[in-house]
Amino acid sequence: MEHKSILMFIGEVIGSREIRITKKVSIHDAIILLDKSIPTLPTTLDESYQSIPLEEQANILIHLNHYNILLSYQQHSLQIVETSNFLTEEEILDVFTNFIVKIGDKLTCLGTFPYSKARCRKRKKGPTLTGACHH
Repeated sequence: MEHKSILMFIGEVIGSREIRITKKVSIHDAIILLDKSIPTLPTTLDESYQSIPLEEQANILIHLNHYNILLSYQQHSLQIVETSNFLTEEEILDVFTNFIVKIGDKLTCLGTFPYSKARCRKRKKGPTLTGACHH
């Protein structure tokens, strides 16, 4: 049985395949959307959960901050196919963290871990070879 795929976000639907993102989703939003006992009202009146169906070969125009981004949904994969500005790798990852994808009863949201200081690994003490010199 094929499950319907839906792209969920906080913002507004401008046209049938055009959206404006007004706030990044969080794991909290995913929990609210997954738990049917919690009302699906965002924390402020300015925010509004929206969803659009993901259909094969469909393109979606996204307005996010000062960017216009064209997403394509093909073979169960979301891809950026065009942008109004050059995007760095970090900005591309940031685009996808604005969405929750719902397939059937399952939700998926992407996130990035904050940068942290790298720790040096402690070196394990292993066997040592010692020698003695006799003159």
